[in-house]
Amino acid sequence: MNLNPGLHRKRTALPAAALALLTLPLAAQAQVFGSLSNFDAVNDTGHEAHGFEIEIEDSSYDRSKIYSVFGLDRNFGVPPTSVERYGAPVITEIAGFGVRVRYAASFLNGAWSVGTPTGPYPFAGDSCWPLGNPQYNSGTLSCDHFGIATYGTPAKVNYNWLIDPGNTGTLSLQQAAIPVVQFAYQAPVPGPMPAVRPVVAEIEAHKAENEVFGTPFWVKIYSKHVGHNVMVEDLMKGHEDVPGEAEVEAEYEVFQAGEANGNKLLNLALNPEDAAVVLRYEFYKYQGVLSADGEALCGGKGRGKSGGGGGGGLGPADCGGLGVYVGAQMAALNAVQPELAVAVPEPETYALLLAGLGLVGLRVRQARQEG
Repeated sequence: MNLNPGLHRKRTALPAAALALLTLPLAAQAQVFGSLSNFDAVNDTGHEAHGFEIEIEDSSYDRSKIYSVFGLDRNFGVPPTSVERYGAPVITEIAGFGVRVRYAASFLNGAWSVGTPTGPYPFAGDSCWPLGNPQYNSGTLSCDHFGIATYGTPAKVNYNWLIDPGNTGTLSLQQAAIPVVQFAYQAPVPGPMPAVRPVVAEIEAHKAENEVFGTPFWVKIYSKHVGHNVMVEDLMKGHEDVPGEAEVEAEYEVFQAGEANGNKLLNLALNPEDAAVVLRYEFYKYQGVLSADGEALCGGKGRGKSGGGGGGGLGPADCGGLGVYVGAQMAALNAVQPELAVAVPEPETYALLLAGLGLVGLRVRQARQEG
C-alpha cells in the first residue's frame, strides 16, 4: 500500500478520545419519535372565548422541539396563517417551565376582534376546521380547531380557552373540556426490527384540587395503522390516514378523573410495516347517575354501540344517553421522525469533533516531518 511504516505507527498511537470522535454517530437522534395532536374543541365555558392556549409544562421543551403548529406553518392551498380565525399563534419559551402556544384575538377600542361563541355544537363528530366546515367563518359555531406536533412526548400538556367575561381587555384561562392524549413509546435499539413495538396512549383526566372526581365523559376510540409518517394537516376527519367508523378500537366508556374511572390507557403495537398509529377520540358529557362526591356510577366498559352488550358494562343508552358533544381529538405517533434522519450535533459536539480532527491533523503532520 506504499504506506510509510513510521507514519503508520504514529497514526495508531493517536489518543483513543480523538479516534472515538472520528466515529461519532451524527444520526444519534434518528430514533426520536413524534407526537401529533390536532383537535376540535367545543367552547362550553359559558363565555365567548377570544383565544386558546396550548401549554407544554416540561422544562426540557423549547421552540426547537415543536416542529409543526396548526395555523402557523402548514400550507393548505392558502396562507397557513389564514386557516384559523385567530390568525398565527405566538410561541413563547419560558425558562424552567416549557412553552406556550397562544392563539388570541386583538383588543381595540373596547372590543375584541374575533371570538368563539359558547354553547352546544350542532354537528357532533364533524370537523369544525375552517376549510372543513363552511359555517366556520360565519362566527356562529361554538367549536374551534387547533393542533401541535412535538418531538417526543412532553411531561404535561394543558388546554385552556382564553376568556374575558368583563370585557376588560385582559384574557384569563379556563380549562378546556377536550382532554390531552399522551403517548409512551420505546424506540427500537439498532438491529433487526422486532415483530411488534409497543405503544401506549393515555387520555389525561383532570380535576380541580377540591374535587374527588372530575367531570365525567363518554369516550369512543378509533385507531388505524399506516405505513408512512403523518403530518398535522393529515389529522382531519375524512382524511385517508384518520380511522373511520369501521375502525373502532373501543366503544363508549366512561372517562373521569378519580380512582374508579381514571385515565384511559390504550395498549397498541406497531407492526414491522407500520410507521405510525393514528387515533381518533370522540368525547361527550356523561349525564347518568352520580354519587354524592361526583363519581359516575353508570360506568364500566360498554361493548355494544347502543350500550350494554358483551362486556357486562353499561353504555350510554343505559345511562341517560350521550350528553353534549365536547370535541374530537385526532392524535398520532410517528415512530421515527424523517426530519431527524440526519441529526445535527449540538454546538459542543461540533467543538469536540473539530478539536479531535485538529489533533489528528497535527499528529499526521508531525509524523510526516519525522518520516
